[in-house]
Amino acid sequence: LMPPLERILASGGTLSRTPRPGYAVLALLDAVQPTGVATIVLDPYNLTATVGAAMSTLPTASVHVLESGSFVSLGTVVCPVGRAKAGKPILHLRLERDNGEVTEGTIRFGQLVVIPMGPAVNGRLLLRPERSIDIGFGGPGKAGTVRVFGSSLGLVVDARGRPLLLPRDPERRRDLNHKWLWDIGAMD
Repeated sequence: LMPPLERILASGGTLSRTPRPGYAVLALLDAVQPTGVATIVLDPYNLTATVGAAMSTLPTASVHVLESGSFVSLGTVVCPVGRAKAGKPILHLRLERDNGEVTEGTIRFGQLVVIPMGPAVNGRLLLRPERSIDIGFGGPGKAGTVRVFGSSLGLVVDARGRPLLLPRDPERRRDLNHKWLWDIGAMD
């Protein structure tokens, strides 16, 4: 399994030109299969290498580029690790937005859930996993709180399991992929 990552920085034309942020996030969730809590950031202009090269000679310019809005936050992802029966509750969450709005819910194994959080909305996310589920707070069953920031897509909870297991039957696999695209908001 992938070790927990704080940020996932992605670039490239394929990800930058998707019609909706959900396509890029789902592609990265399926390819990287992150664990725990991470933020997915997109570099649509392929500035990462240039900023890295300029840091030693022009550190101030590099900071300006990083703060310019050239990098796009696609979303915060929560990826629990562990196995359970499909549909079994594995994670309870409480999102307290800075504007006072609260969202609470239970995530079930196999779900892919998006909670919208526009770019100007920030908040505090409390995560309480079931005993056998690890979300990166020190082991299975350990709860924790993390600060989350608004983004293009919002907060994504990927409870499909790690490693991601796909059905062998091509028709079931196609239907499942279609459902995931729908769940993440990549389809109307």
